[in-house]
Amino acid sequence: DKRLFSSILQQKEEIVMDMKIVDNME
Repeated sequence: DKRLFSSILQQKEEIVMDMKIVDNME
């Protein structure tokens, strides 16, 4: 299902953003 795929991609992007924020804090 493409909707599921797009939602997974969105979650990955959010995780990447969180990781970048954590990297900036260090």
